[in-house]
Amino acid sequence: EAVLAKGHSKAVLWVEILKKVVLVGLILLTINKGISGLAVGLVLSSLAALVLSLLLSGKMVGYTIWNMIKDCAPYIAISSTLCIAAYFLSMPFESNLMKLLVCISFVGTFYILLTRMLKLEPMMELMGWIQKMINLRKKN
Repeated sequence: EAVLAKGHSKAVLWVEILKKVVLVGLILLTINKGISGLAVGLVLSSLAALVLSLLLSGKMVGYTIWNMIKDCAPYIAISSTLCIAAYFLSMPFESNLMKLLVCISFVGTFYILLTRMLKLEPMMELMGWIQKMINLRKKN
């Protein structure tokens, strides 16, 4: 969006076309590997799309891959830590449904708590939006 705002719609169009070409190419390369192969192809396609978008935005607005890594690092660290903990926490349960419920409730609860404690910007925006919606409902 920042690149579009700067008036570089042609560059955005070409990057989007290139992303779709990469996606189709990876699907064709991995389709004979079954669902797992397609999943790997989609992940690779998403990574390629990310790199292409970051290269474009880096040139146009100065948002580099390093900036993205710095912005994403807290979320990746929290998510990875919680998922590993949830994996070990769910090990004693035999039922897949119980494992799923334990993991969802554990990760969801602690993700919200940790992002609020660390005052990460998107969580603070979300909490502000929720508070605004609550206040609007109280007025009505």
